Amino acid sequence: MWQIASDFITFLGWFWQNLAELFNLIFTPVKYIFTFIKALFVSAIAPPSQIEQMWSFPPEILAVFNQVPYWQVFVQVLGICLMIYFLFYLLKQAMKV
Repeated sequence: MWQIASDFITFLGWFWQNLAELFNLIFTPVKYIFTFIKALFVSAIAPPSQIEQMWSFPPEILAVFNQVPYWQVFVQVLGICLMIYFLFYLLKQAMKV
């Protein structure tokens, strides 16, 4: 009699533990979605943070580059060339697949 009761209690412990893990696995994506949506709305409503200046050069260095004629045009053309280069690289990688 006591053996049957012990087995039944062991089975109930195993059952409730696995049921709790099953609920945890089922509700994990739901918790993730709600956490993501909550963070999205909190960040959308919050005031913008101050942006730190990432590229700060001393005035002496900026004075040298500002003396180069058409420096801004050169930088823009260089950026466009890099974008085209990476576009061709991505297309080449896509063609391999």
